[in-house]
Amino acid sequence: MTKGRLIVSLVLFLSAFEARGERPRARCEAIQMGRRTIGRVELAHFLDDELLRLIRLGLIGRFHVEVQLFRRRFAWFDDVEASVTRELVLSWDDANHRYLLDDAPTDPRALDPIRLERVPLGRRDVGPNSHYLEVQARLQVVTVSSLRGVASWVTGGGSPGAVSRRVARMVVEDLIRRASAGCEVVARGG
Repeated sequence: MTKGRLIVSLVLFLSAFEARGERPRARCEAIQMGRRTIGRVELAHFLDDELLRLIRLGLIGRFHVEVQLFRRRFAWFDDVEASVTRELVLSWDDANHRYLLDDAPTDPRALDPIRLERVPLGRRDVGPNSHYLEVQARLQVVTVSSLRGVASWVTGGGSPGAVSRRVARMVVEDLIRRASAGCEVVARGG
């Protein structure tokens, strides 16, 4: 198999994973309780059977979730008043045959959707319609080194140079799943 055919085969094989399922989505809620703002984030359809299979085979799923609290400003750019970043790691415990989310055993049904229930965004005085949240989430399972390892395996143990780092990086970037969401901060009970 030539280098070009190998790359095309890997791209088609790996890109077929996302085409089968629903697109990833994020959802958020933000509640103002007194002077505290608490966010809730839900990530759905990030994982499908094929990605879970790759994780069971030994790859690691890395979620990067960034939650930002913005204050609206009249006739100017909105201010970021608080930002919280969460890194979640999904792996497979082969000895006990279970998924681990941040090293804690996790029921597979809790993986869709994944919920971050209490994201604290600090204390502040908030007026009506003055603040909102933006959420950016991404999941990466296939890395450059894992892709090059597969290429080496497919070519019968040849050097990982069978797929250049640049091409592998482009393929991996296409395989990252992303979603974003925004929501208004509402007063508790409002």
